[in-house]
Amino acid sequence: TGIYVINGIIMNAANTGIMAAVMYEAGYAEDFWKFILPHGVPEITCILIAAAAGLKIFTSWIIPRNMTRRQAVAKEGRSLITVAMGLVIFLFLSGLIEGFIT
Repeated sequence: TGIYVINGIIMNAANTGIMAAVMYEAGYAEDFWKFILPHGVPEITCILIAAAAGLKIFTSWIIPRNMTRRQAVAKEGRSLITVAMGLVIFLFLSGLIEGFIT
């Protein structure tokens, strides 16, 4: 359901914030952000886009408009294949940045 999508976003933000606070208190804030930002910005962007896509499917299931629930979810699922392929490319590039730069 949609609650898992929202929970995932909140947990991701909380974990990043906790790690930033721990690193700041230890005196490593600059190093933390230097290693996180190059690959973290595109990764977080992908996470938010994927969350929006998940919420869109959830919304089509809850509010199918003038279709059956199955038709509405199938329609949204097909349209999100393109989004998923774009996210795979973006996450692959983030992985390269994480592996070779940071």
